[in-house]
Amino acid sequence: MHQICCGQSDANIRIPRYSSINCAFSFQSLSLDSISNCAFGIETDSFNNPGNKLFQSCLQVFTGFTLHNAAESVIFVLSSFLPVLQRMFDVYGAKHWDYLWDVTKEIAESRTEKRGDFIDRIREIRQSGMLNENQVRRE
Repeated sequence: MHQICCGQSDANIRIPRYSSINCAFSFQSLSLDSISNCAFGIETDSFNNPGNKLFQSCLQVFTGFTLHNAAESVIFVLSSFLPVLQRMFDVYGAKHWDYLWDVTKEIAESRTEKRGDFIDRIREIRQSGMLNENQVRRE
């Protein structure tokens, strides 16, 4: 895994000398590129392709989750006790979570060889019967 992360870092560091650097974007793309490669075995190249759907969905999940006022904070706390509120107010950005869920599921189902990553671990747990999709995902 160390080699994969170093490779992703090296790929993202190729910036012309004396150019300005958008640190937030650089770290966001490095994070997604490293996680997607280590955990899922896919190359996203978010640094050079920031418009890809996976990168945009991840940005929306993590940066879109912002509580703007006290009312939203109360709804957020109550939604952990009353899941129906999560569907009504969509505090988490459900369409982006659904997309990420579908990508993960598609990768897990199409995987033909073991890589020793997150996807392989999910497949092992599902095959052992210790966990099923309904236990992971609340509807």
